[in-house]
Amino acid sequence: MIATHCPFPLVITLSLASAVCTPAQADNPTAAKAEPFVAVSGHGRPTTSLEFDPAGDFRLRMERRNRVFVMTTQPRMPKEKQFAFVEKVTLDDDMNRATIYKFERKGNNEKIWIWCDIEKVAPDNLTEMRVTRAPFCIAQAINAAGIQAIPLERENAPESERIEPLPPVKVRVDDKWGYRDSLTDEIVIAPRFLNASQFGEHGLVDRALVRLEDGWGFIDPTGNLAIPATYDRFGDHFWGNDILAFRGQEAGLVDRDGNEVIEPAYQKVQPFGPGEDSLAAVCLSGQWGFVDRSGKLVIPAQYQKVGWFAEGLGAATAADGRWGFIDRTGKWRIEPTFERATGFLVGYATVQVKDGKWGVINTKGEFLLEPRFDRLRPYRNGRWRAQLDGVNGHVFPDGRFVPR
Repeated sequence: MIATHCPFPLVITLSLASAVCTPAQADNPTAAKAEPFVAVSGHGRPTTSLEFDPAGDFRLRMERRNRVFVMTTQPRMPKEKQFAFVEKVTLDDDMNRATIYKFERKGNNEKIWIWCDIEKVAPDNLTEMRVTRAPFCIAQAINAAGIQAIPLERENAPESERIEPLPPVKVRVDDKWGYRDSLTDEIVIAPRFLNASQFGEHGLVDRALVRLEDGWGFIDPTGNLAIPATYDRFGDHFWGNDILAFRGQEAGLVDRDGNEVIEPAYQKVQPFGPGEDSLAAVCLSGQWGFVDRSGKLVIPAQYQKVGWFAEGLGAATAADGRWGFIDRTGKWRIEPTFERATGFLVGYATVQVKDGKWGVINTKGEFLLEPRFDRLRPYRNGRWRAQLDGVNGHVFPDGRFVPR
């Protein structure tokens, strides 16, 4: 099995991609056979675009933490080679039939595998293909109808990760936008929108941003407005089930079903932190406070800067710019003595001290990890991403630092 040959943890991230027909397909536009291709394995977020040229080479574009990475089999200048092409592997056995392109990012051993021309995949490999963002699909096809998505069976995958029926795909007819079925090409949502996005483009696979005469809103896969088209614009992505919504220059939060969680009445809005007892940060006249899910201003706008509010505590700055943590009454529970701080997550928060080093505290303000790290990312999957003495790696709650 492929997984047994892999020297690094397989974390598969999948996405729909774009492609162009090969010469053979162009010569035979009525070909009935669909040829599935493309899944992506390795570390990182899903692909945002995949382009095949007629020779079969491809260009893969990934976006991660506001940085763009490009992978291609074509030669490039060294400064462009963020991920280097390593090798092409062809699988043809009883369990797998596909082509794999392997890439590696120099310096930190980060690896990406591109699965192409997929005809079959072993159940064990399929199970390890974790779906992390929408649209959800591990294969595509090119045939007479154009690019189509073919969800593969994933019987061994957890229920929460199984591939759902694909949502409609946007299509332009004359000067209006509608949506077609991704498998049959039939129009399923009549072209009536002035502008439109793909389902999943803003983070929820069953919501698509559309524009009507009165403004912008979101539709569900049946074409009904889930969020009324009465807003001037929205944020880039849903935070959980909420998304930033604007009327004029005033910001608020609206949920996936169109309920205004926070009325657009603020200069800026930050999302609710994790957990049911979390609050959302709002900015009025240049000062920050916090509101609850009823929209009530629980903590008055009186702070220059804030982080997220979760687990009963929120990161905020005092008048001198130092960071500490307040409770729901606005009282300091952890005194503002830090240069920077993030909110709490599963009982941990990362903080920076005077010499620029980062450490981890608990909800009592006690150091779990002494401040000795150059950088620390928030806690995730049982560890923190860290940099120690210029070396990138992971640090665990017991203090072990493991270089990457």
